[in-house]
Amino acid sequence: MTALIDELALPGQPALPGLQFRRFRGPEDYAGMAAANQAARDGDGIEEVVSETSIANTYEHLVNSDPRTDLVIVERAGRIVGYARVEWRDLTDGTRQYFSICLVDPAERGQGIGGTLLAWTETRLAPTGTRRRC
Repeated sequence: MTALIDELALPGQPALPGLQFRRFRGPEDYAGMAAANQAARDGDGIEEVVSETSIANTYEHLVNSDPRTDLVIVERAGRIVGYARVEWRDLTDGTRQYFSICLVDPAERGQGIGGTLLAWTETRLAPTGTRRRC
């Protein structure tokens, strides 16, 4: 069992039984991330298959995003039910774009999990206190 040193306390997180916001643990998270991502896509009517392999390929080749600091995993009762990640890209005109990905399994939506993740991405993308659009 993994120690809880990776657990995060995020501002405004809902007090739900078995809910934990935590840091990325590495490849052991890929299967759960794929399942949560697929559930979110299915719930939103997006016809695209997400697999553990596709998650691994994405997260093992990130350029301007470090999963150790730019990714938050959400578990409920030991199952990954969502996550959020931030990244940035420098454009040819000299500007920088910031992006966020937030997803929550539809079975867990409407309880404040998504709002907590979105607030974390906005804070993470604005480390100097300047609010940037996600």
